[in-house]
Amino acid sequence: LGFIEIFPDEFSYAEEMQIFNQAEMIIGVFGSGMANMIFCQKRAKVLILQPDSCNWRGLSFPMKFVELTYGYHFGNSFRRIERFHNTEWIVDVDA
Repeated sequence: LGFIEIFPDEFSYAEEMQIFNQAEMIIGVFGSGMANMIFCQKRAKVLILQPDSCNWRGLSFPMKFVELTYGYHFGNSFRRIERFHNTEWIVDVDA
């Protein structure tokens, strides 16, 4: 599908800004790394993955402010662990 996996903490702040600014679509697990979406171009698309147990939509305000098209996918990761950021997810792109 043309996606590239990145880990924002492996880049400098300037590199993170550039990566997110050039992205047309971002899919990521809910967490602080997704705050970089404030550097996206208007109308970029963002999909945030969250477990069913975490029904907080705190990233909605910055996404509206930057005029992003966004959504949340609530579901299960492979492992039900407290730190769901570091586990694999399945997303049905046709759903």
